[in-house]
Amino acid sequence: MAEICVFVLLILPMPVRWKRAMITWSSRSTVAQRVLYGVRIAFGFVFLLFADAVMRLRKVQQTKDTTRLIDEHTLCQQKVQQFYAQRNTYLTGITMFLGLILISTHSLIAQLVEGAGSSAAPRLVSSGPG
Repeated sequence: MAEICVFVLLILPMPVRWKRAMITWSSRSTVAQRVLYGVRIAFGFVFLLFADAVMRLRKVQQTKDTTRLIDEHTLCQQKVQQFYAQRNTYLTGITMFLGLILISTHSLIAQLVEGAGSSAAPRLVSSGPG
């Protein structure tokens, strides 16, 4: 939920001055740097969870192919295991994907704000009398 809020905050149309202040604060603030460090650690854990989910999904599919079904209970148990493995794979995968989108959006907006700031400075200098 926090990622979605940050993403919406980044893409909202705001004056360049406000966005520049936000980006500058996020790049210089020690609190923001600590939060970013925590997000990177969490991203690493999500990657580990994704790898585990993929391995479990492969394991469930291999056991499904190698075992013969004896009764309805065994079939239901295998279907439940497959469902949970697929669900975990999709959830961790989409979390990683959204995290990468958030990181790339932040860097693109930072580049845009820096470009707008650097192009505004020559206009101010050239618009003087003279």
